[in-house]
Amino acid sequence: MYRGVWLPLALIAVLGLLFAWHPRLSKCAASAWYIALFGFVEVFVWMRAVGPAGRDTEKLLYRFAELLPPLTLAIAGVVLIVFVSKNWTAPPGQRLSWIPAVAILAVGWTIAYFSGGKGGADPMVLSMMDWFNLDESTARTLVIVIRKSLHFMVYGILALSAFRLANPASGRSLALVFGLLIALSLALFDELRQSTATNRTGSGWDVGLDMLGATTFLGVSVLRYGRRTQRNSAPTRLPG
Repeated sequence: MYRGVWLPLALIAVLGLLFAWHPRLSKCAASAWYIALFGFVEVFVWMRAVGPAGRDTEKLLYRFAELLPPLTLAIAGVVLIVFVSKNWTAPPGQRLSWIPAVAILAVGWTIAYFSGGKGGADPMVLSMMDWFNLDESTARTLVIVIRKSLHFMVYGILALSAFRLANPASGRSLALVFGLLIALSLALFDELRQSTATNRTGSGWDVGLDMLGATTFLGVSVLRYGRRTQRNSAPTRLPG
């Protein structure tokens, strides 16, 4: 009923496996509900973007398909309540950190919305030409710079949020791998989805740019953590 819905379902399955694989996150009482919340909203965004198929030939099926997005969103609301309740009452060691958890949700849903046909470059080019009185060639160049910069930053923020969510204090190297795998999963989803949209094209180069942003943000975070640790552990000199 919905074209390409296997893509968000595959992404949800991969994220679920990553959470189940991580030794700390698998013990968090709210992890499963967190993945379910991400998944239901992801599917809702997808269905709203692509629309149901079969309007002319299968009218009854089409009418049923039209009910699925609000139903999915309603289920997501229930899951949100359960997730917040379980995460709020869980012991500190079995609780997801709120800020990185919300950041991953926000970035993931944004990618799901803009990676389809609505996130094409042409509307941005027209806006740049109108706002700044630019010719088309200059506007396209500016849009490319903006979009590639956003790729770099958004996936850097995503990887860093996943790194923080995975509790680097208890295993920094494992948290780094987790952050990179989360970023890679959404980067592949983004480009695969673009390859199915009529006015978009998926690119392996964009996946590389996304992972460069993820690696850069994580590298800077690790360097800052290392310097802070050295500063705190440096022996204090006695006045002499």
